[in-house]
Amino acid sequence: MPPSVELTSDLLSPRPARRTPRRDSDTHAEFLGSIVDRCEAVLARLRERSAELGDDVARPVEDLARYVRLLDAIDGPGTDRRLAAVSLPGAAADAATGLGLAVERSGAAGDELFVAEAAALRTGLELLLLGLAGEGRDRPVRLEVVTDRFVTLDAPSDGADPRRCWELRYGRRVLEGQGCRVRLLGAGDRLRVEVRAGR
Repeated sequence: MPPSVELTSDLLSPRPARRTPRRDSDTHAEFLGSIVDRCEAVLARLRERSAELGDDVARPVEDLARYVRLLDAIDGPGTDRRLAAVSLPGAAADAATGLGLAVERSGAAGDELFVAEAAALRTGLELLLLGLAGEGRDRPVRLEVVTDRFVTLDAPSDGADPRRCWELRYGRRVLEGQGCRVRLLGAGDRLRVEVRAGR
């Protein structure tokens, strides 16, 4: 197996925000909070309909809900956020199960927890997992529990897929906002992500 090399593609680095007129931060947070609230109201109605229409609608609705949570995690007002003691390995396993991904798990988790906002942590992990699994979500993802504060994820790599790169980039950004350190490593035709809880 070739040695690991850290990926440095521009696609995996957060892009600078476009220049916009300077806004008062409270006004911006209030505006974004109202957008998130309206999106969540629309999503609630869509979820009611998706129960009748099945998976063809349910999956895109959940994808949309994830993007709303991403927006809130990165730049939302944070008025409803609550910190809690969470398990990094447990959160990673739950995120994979919730996405319906095939996961090859190794290692065992202990009882050590760390403090984070659970919904944002899950959103970041879901984005990383989707970036690894790809559009079809049919690639097995390996989840290795190294310690209670260190997990690795890896799967076959397709570095040319812009959507997968986008999901990896913003998954990393959300997790870093929750006090995690994230490294993206390439090894041959596989991509490996290391997530450590705590700075």
